[in-house]
Amino acid sequence: MRKSIWIGVGLVVALVVAAAIKLRPDLAIRVATGLVSHEIYSGVFVSGLKPEAIFAENLTPRPFFSLVAWALAYQVDREHRATATFLGGDQSRAAIATGSAASSFTAPSPPTRRDRTCRPTDQHSRC
Repeated sequence: MRKSIWIGVGLVVALVVAAAIKLRPDLAIRVATGLVSHEIYSGVFVSGLKPEAIFAENLTPRPFFSLVAWALAYQVDREHRATATFLGGDQSRAAIATGSAASSFTAPSPPTRRDRTCRPTDQHSRC
């Protein structure tokens, strides 16, 4: 009986590992952070909108976006005309949009203290 339980646990672990290798959740994270950085950059620096409005109106209604929206934080640097998006505060999984064409990077420089990191759930945030 115990042997069959261990075999079942081993099969479940093998299936989870195989699914992670096949589905590549790290690519989905890159897409999500890149999308947020690009959309906020376009809205703030091209259209002149507030980042909170862009996140609420353009990004939140997208299908399946709510699965990661709670863990995203974004940063707007008006001086350097750049936006950065972080997943769960992990700076190794971030995307930065700068210049006229938004570019994605996976290892940005860490934000300075004067930069404000905004979470979409902050009610009083000014970015």
